[in-house]
Amino acid sequence: ARGTPNIGAIDEFQRVNTRYTYLTDQRNDVEKAKGELQNIIGEITEEMAKIFAEQFKLLSESFQTTFQELFGGGTARLELEDEEDILGCGIEIKAQPPGKTLKTISLLSGGEKAFVAIALYFSILKVHPTPFCVMDEIEAALDDANVTRYARYMRTLAGRTQFIVITHRRGTMEEADVLYGVTMQESMKRKHKQILIIWVGLLAGLLIFRGGWMTYAGLLIFLLDLGLVWWLLRCPHCGKSVRELRPDKTCPYCGKKVE
Repeated sequence: ARGTPNIGAIDEFQRVNTRYTYLTDQRNDVEKAKGELQNIIGEITEEMAKIFAEQFKLLSESFQTTFQELFGGGTARLELEDEEDILGCGIEIKAQPPGKTLKTISLLSGGEKAFVAIALYFSILKVHPTPFCVMDEIEAALDDANVTRYARYMRTLAGRTQFIVITHRRGTMEEADVLYGVTMQESMKRKHKQILIIWVGLLAGLLIFRGGWMTYAGLLIFLLDLGLVWWLLRCPHCGKSVRELRPDKTCPYCGKKVE
């Protein structure tokens, strides 16, 4: 016996077949879109590698020239760790200051590292100049002779890039077109100390009125605040606590100037 015939099998087949066709089309669309994206990514990656290789060559040549101009000789170069994977590999900086052997940058002294980094930065600006550039004491580790070289070389690039330099070095300031001095008023230092004392006192008061163990913590902080009053506002010459200075910023007890 073949059993009871399934009268709804035809309708069930059509329903399942429709669902299968729909999902198959969706899968094919996804696979097609995936293939197109992979092709686009491949084209972009290939173009990126081409542009990077061209710019890296220009930068390497500029770095060699800039290094020799800043150091007064020597050689330097940029090397890719893996030329087959230029977008994923590291870059090695090798430098040979005049009178020394060729080394990686990690084996140079602190001042030499700073000067090599400055040479690399200037070489980038020569290849791709920017309208303005802010530098914050990048020459701090250099000696006076190299500071002068750095400042004079920066002057040669000032025609295409405006430099805003934060520095304490005399050689750099001598090459500047305009100097702006920024300092803090002496009275502001004392105001900051007084504000600190007030805040510590307020914290102590809040803890004392909370009760429990916080009262003991508040008393301890209050004693600390008394110590701060003496330590932060004391005269460094006579050792006495000075709440208010004279108009000429001198101690009312010993008459000496207090910052």
